[in-house]
Amino acid sequence: MGKCRRLFPSGGYENPAVGSWGTVVAAEGVIILLLVLLSQVANLPLKEVENATMPYVSKQLFLGCACVHAVGGLIVTALCFAGYLFSSCFLIPLGVVGVVMQILCLATSGLLGSMFTQLSQFRSDVLDDIKRGGQLPVQDFSVVFVGQHEGMIVTICVLCLVVPVLIGTACSQTASTPGYEATVYPGAIMASLVSAGLFLFCRANPALAGLSIFWLICGVGLGVSWGIQKACCSRILSIVLAVIFLVVTVFSLISAGYIFGLYLRGKEVLMDVQAVAKSSAIQKLTEERYEDFKTYVIANFGVFLVAGLLANFYALVFTLFAGLAAIRSACGRQPTRKSTSISQDDADDTKREQDQA
Repeated sequence: MGKCRRLFPSGGYENPAVGSWGTVVAAEGVIILLLVLLSQVANLPLKEVENATMPYVSKQLFLGCACVHAVGGLIVTALCFAGYLFSSCFLIPLGVVGVVMQILCLATSGLLGSMFTQLSQFRSDVLDDIKRGGQLPVQDFSVVFVGQHEGMIVTICVLCLVVPVLIGTACSQTASTPGYEATVYPGAIMASLVSAGLFLFCRANPALAGLSIFWLICGVGLGVSWGIQKACCSRILSIVLAVIFLVVTVFSLISAGYIFGLYLRGKEVLMDVQAVAKSSAIQKLTEERYEDFKTYVIANFGVFLVAGLLANFYALVFTLFAGLAAIRSACGRQPTRKSTSISQDDADDTKREQDQA
């Protein structure tokens, strides 16, 4: 085994980056599957329809995105196996492909997210027309399609925001990367991006849009701070990073409380509206209760509010653990066994060669 390692120096199968790349491939698989399912919906036009509200909603778009993601996922899988099991030379093209996949995921998230943004705007206009007693706009196939499959579309958008973080984490990990940097830090950043993604495209409420932008800033800020902390002044910046993590922890608690209140108020108004004629009941709502009701309806009747609440709790736990880990790392790390130490197999091979000589 020692001879094999000397002949084929791999990137290290014990590297935690293997797990990160595996998660990337798994997430890409989910994205591909959802895109294929969307492309197979009956009556979906093959190509773009110019006069539609969302003209780019077509089989061609979803299948095209699925094919590009599939090719990227297969290349990543092949290079990952080759780089970490056989030769570290394959890790260079793996990093290049990783950057391309990051750009692809962000583009996919923006493209499909725009569909959800337009759906939210359409629903808002419909509710405003009902409130004023005006004529309702006509729904075309694109609005109906996105409305019926908004859960799948939002899932793709959120995953496409998370995958770039996983790729960046995988590219920066080594065999000696501490456990908290391999798991807790990326988890906290991903939790921030998941919280941002749920309401970044669903414009159910101006306050929720503001929260999503702040969550996005938190995720990007944590990633940049972590990168600087690894590059220089590790101990000093660990304290700064710990403070940032704990501030985000407090913010996640405040955000979760706000979303929880929105859900309860929206649910209460919906029950009152359903008890009588809906149109007349909506027209009689006060401005405050109407905004709560509209937020609840646009957020898929509270489904995305619940998802946002869970994402905030997820962020609360991970940022708290990440902050504590950063404080501990600032106080000094415990010595760990280096991954470059000679394994028992190598020692046995060396001893056997000496005996034969």
